[in-house]
Amino acid sequence: SLSTRFGVSPRHSRKVASLAHTLFEAMQPLHRLPPDRGKLLEAAAYLYDIGRFVNENAHHKHAFYLVANADLGGFTDAERYLVALLCR
Repeated sequence: SLSTRFGVSPRHSRKVASLAHTLFEAMQPLHRLPPDRGKLLEAAAYLYDIGRFVNENAHHKHAFYLVANADLGGFTDAERYLVALLCR
């Protein structure tokens, strides 16, 4: 809902999240991260474009700020911060 609130295309977000998930799974033997880290990457894929709502230039920095300060249900503060970093 956060990406929708900031005018991000749901179709584009789903495509980016799907690609992020596919890459995470394919690279599992190399990065050896637990599956829950893939969920953080998927969340960032849905949210990385929200910074464009503030300004097209440096939208990655605005996305970081918006996500870091958002109320993301289901994520701890540390997880929310990691999602924000991934958006940046």
